[in-house]
Amino acid sequence: MRIEFRCWQSLTNLPPLLLENHELTNLLGVFLLILIGVEFLDTIKAYFKENAIHFEIVILLAIIAIARKVILLDPASAPEYIGIEL
Repeated sequence: MRIEFRCWQSLTNLPPLLLENHELTNLLGVFLLILIGVEFLDTIKAYFKENAIHFEIVILLAIIAIARKVILLDPASAPEYIGIEL
């Protein structure tokens, strides 16, 4: 076979939008980081608007940050006392 045909064949036979596990984890981590940023901006906006800290927004921000930390944690490389460090 000719090399051009083999290159074309290898380019057209790619799996349709399949992501590996680590790619999905990284994508979810980026999404949660953007969500944390949006919630942080909402917290700052609410503070400047009413000169009061809304603790429900701060708690929501902390829960999202902890969830991101737990989701992105790699159990294979984590030490055995991981529950204490979270």
